[in-house]
Amino acid sequence: MLGATRANLRALARGRRLAPGSLRPPTAAELGDERHLLKRFERHGPVFKAWLGGKVTTCLIGIPLGHRFLAECEDCIEAATPDLKPVFPQGFLRQM
Repeated sequence: MLGATRANLRALARGRRLAPGSLRPPTAAELGDERHLLKRFERHGPVFKAWLGGKVTTCLIGIPLGHRFLAECEDCIEAATPDLKPVFPQGFLRQM
């Protein structure tokens, strides 16, 4: 719940609101359900928040919506590259 509280406080400090959806970590059943995010999309629409990889994440569904988001928010977002060294220990995959 600490991550959820932190996300809410950050949004409030910036005068923003979070996308719809629950901030609780997913249950084991939800983690095992391949349709988990699709069900959230059906419940909340094409923009919703979810708990992924131990973090609160905003999900955008659909290429047109993703393009629009990138075009409108280009100056206020930064790329995040996951650490792939454990998957490719010899380093033959380049991160961008």
